[in-house]
Order: sequence, then C-alpha cells, then structure tokens
Amino acid sequence: MNPRHAVLCVALVGLALTSACEQPRACTEIGAANGVNVSVDGADRSQDLVVETCVETACSSGTLFADDTGGAFVGLAGIDSTDPVEVTVTVRTQTGQVLVPATKVRSTPRSVQPNGPGCDPTAYQAAVAVAVS
Repeated sequence: MNPRHAVLCVALVGLALTSACEQPRACTEIGAANGVNVSVDGADRSQDLVVETCVETACSSGTLFADDTGGAFVGLAGIDSTDPVEVTVTVRTQTGQVLVPATKVRSTPRSVQPNGPGCDPTAYQAAVAVAVS
C-alpha cells in the first residue's frame, strides 16, 4: 500500500470514529422569560393582588393569584444577566390599596435553561420576598 493511502485511510477511520461518538443535540421548545419571582408574606390570599417590580427604569406588573400558593412571576426585561440587581417591589389590591409600599430588595438572578445546556433560550430570573406591613 502506498504510504499516502495508508495515512489517508488512518485519517478517514479516525474521522469516522469521532463522528460516530458525537450525538446530535435534541432540544425541546420550552420557553423562558427574564423576570422576578415575588413571594408576598402575610397577604390576604382571598383576592388577586397586583405586583409591580422595577429594576432601574424598567418596570412591569403581574398578578399574584388568590388560588396560587406560590409567588407571582413578573416578566422584566431589565434582568438580563446573573449580575446582582436591586428590585423595587410594590404590592396592591385590585382596587389600588397599597399592601406593600415600594420596597427595595437585592437579588442575584440565576440563569435558567429549560431545554438544557446548549439549547435556547437562556433566561435570567431573580427571586425576592416582601411582607405586608
């Protein structure tokens, strides 16, 4: 066998073996959003509450549902990394009564990849807790 052909054969066999070991990445299409999960302690959970969150000048509101034992997730574009943020939270009744006046809470968002590493999307989510005064 020609030495060039031998080198070419070895290279092709090596390429075939490494290609066979790589598995294609299967990604689902679960979505995720940047934002804040807000827990409200001491709230009357017989009614829905309005939760407003702000990071710097970006603000957004969400609903803390009466029948939900968890917190309210408020999508917020102002959270876009794992850098610590100061979140200002205000909680009101549906009629506008303030239950939690503007309260600043520091939080470090975590990176969320619902479809696994290497699959989109990557979202950044902070978690804060406030209490009715």
